[in-house]
Amino acid sequence: MHSVLDLPPGRIGVYGLSFKENTDDLRESPVVSMIETLIGKGRQIRVYDPHIQLDAIYGSNRNFLLSAIPHISKLLTNDLGELLQWAEYLVLTQNPKADAAATIAAANVQILDVTRLNAASQAALL
Repeated sequence: MHSVLDLPPGRIGVYGLSFKENTDDLRESPVVSMIETLIGKGRQIRVYDPHIQLDAIYGSNRNFLLSAIPHISKLLTNDLGELLQWAEYLVLTQNPKADAAATIAAANVQILDVTRLNAASQAALL
């Protein structure tokens, strides 16, 4: 199994930020830790999650995210197509819905799919 850090230096897109699909809860998310580590290693990162709208996140969830990744607003995009045009590599941390999966499949991007791993295994990808 490859880890995210095994990806060659380049632009890494991340599909999915929350700790599980269909939620905006970030407090248990190993993806947040993964992104922190990648940024610390000097990697270029952008993130897309169809369930995350920064303006709609509040309370402890927002505090957690902003303390973990203070500049998250610069990394998040609401446009999957934009992410795929920018990225050389895509790390799938959630299963995309059919329309998003088709968009990803049509993109010219290398994919590291970690969706079948549990949270502890995802965290160990680094």
